[in-house]
Amino acid sequence: AVEAAAARGGLEPACKVCEEEVAKTCYEEAEKDHPDHNGTDATGGPTPCRECVAEFQDLGGCRPLLAGDEEGLERVMTNSSVTDERCGHCEEEAYKSCLAEEGRSLHEVCEVCVAQAMDHGGCEAHAAGNQTRLEEIAHAAGLEPACRACEDPLHRACGERRRGQA
Repeated sequence: AVEAAAARGGLEPACKVCEEEVAKTCYEEAEKDHPDHNGTDATGGPTPCRECVAEFQDLGGCRPLLAGDEEGLERVMTNSSVTDERCGHCEEEAYKSCLAEEGRSLHEVCEVCVAQAMDHGGCEAHAAGNQTRLEEIAHAAGLEPACRACEDPLHRACGERRRGQA
């Protein structure tokens, strides 16, 4: 819809930057109306995240996820139905659920991650779409692996910073 409005001349070129935020907001609203679906439908869409996350946790996936242990995650996902194709859209939900098992929230983790990333050039790397640089910043700042799930809060904070400087 955003692209169609832009093509008709209904949006300023700068609004193209907001397309991702608009899509996310629409998805969140749909999720509130149908929380059991998590963006799925009866036509074979993605698996509901609650199913993926429950299976992921049953397989012991939280420990390697929160430790940033890629090999451990690979072992958990090998020979299971928790695959990127089936459950790749549920990464944020997995972090939320695994952190909750430790008595922490993704919101709290992201507050720290975003502040640290912004102090180390994270907004510039995010704006450039430089994932490698974001990972370097996270490593240099000693950020925990759960910070990987904080891209949306970083996007919002950097946008707020940009608007404040305008």
